[in-house]
Amino acid sequence: MYPELNIKFARSIGYDDRIAEIILERAKEVE
Repeated sequence: MYPELNIKFARSIGYDDRIAEIILERAKEVE
């Protein structure tokens, strides 16, 4: 997984930074 790419993807589909941070944390848990 590439969390920084997940954040870029989240922003590209309209999520705000707070939600992007949650996605990042989940990505870390998956690893």
